[in-house]
Amino acid sequence: MRFSEFGKGVYGPSKLKPLEGSNISKTANAIKKYQKKHHLEPGSEGWIKLWFARPYLTGENPYSK
Repeated sequence: MRFSEFGKGVYGPSKLKPLEGSNISKTANAIKKYQKKHHLEPGSEGWIKLWFARPYLTGENPYSK
């Protein structure tokens, strides 16, 4: 092994793209506004669905009732 090849790793560069438009602050603010508008209390079934839904993973809509 040559020194110039050292440290390049075993795997090639990743082909995965970062999620575009994923801003945690904007998402949390939108959820908080929805929560306040619909009077969802922390710990209720609707609140848990709203905050812990994974629409990109499961396809569920956290804003549906």
